[in-house]
Amino acid sequence: MKIKNAVHGIYPVIATLVIMLSSGCSTQSAHKIKPVTNAPITQPIQPVTEISPAPEPVVKTTQEEQITFCRQALDSLQKVNPSRARKLNTDFNALVSAASQYNAVRGQVGTTTRQAIDSMYHFKSIKLCADIDKELMDSLVQRGESASR
Repeated sequence: MKIKNAVHGIYPVIATLVIMLSSGCSTQSAHKIKPVTNAPITQPIQPVTEISPAPEPVVKTTQEEQITFCRQALDSLQKVNPSRARKLNTDFNALVSAASQYNAVRGQVGTTTRQAIDSMYHFKSIKLCADIDKELMDSLVQRGESASR
C-alpha cells in the first residue's frame, strides 16, 4: 500500500520534470545564447574532501511506549523460550514494582536525588529491554538454525 501511494506521489513530479525539460529545450533553440566572456569568478570551487551521511531521522518514543514494546517482546519470548522468559519476566516485574514504589515518593526527594534515581531507572529499563530483545533474537535464531538442519 505504501509503495502504491509513493508511486502515485511520484507521477506528478515526473510529469513536471518532463514538461520543464521539454519546454526548456524548445525555448533554447528559439533564443540565441550569448557566450559569457570575462565573467568574474567570485569564489573558486573547492573539491569535497569528506561526504557525511544524511542524518538519521530521530524517532522519539515515550517511556510508556518503550515499556509496551518491552512487554510485547517478553510475550513473544514466552512463546519461543518459556524458561528464559520466566526469569526475565520476574526481573521485569521487580523493576516495575520498584519503580512504582519510587514514584510514590519521587516528589518528596531533592532534585539531585531525583535526577540520579530517575537516571538509574531509565538505564535499568533500557538495559532489561535490551536483554529481552537479545534473548528473543537469540532464541529465534537458534530455532531457525535447528530447523534448517
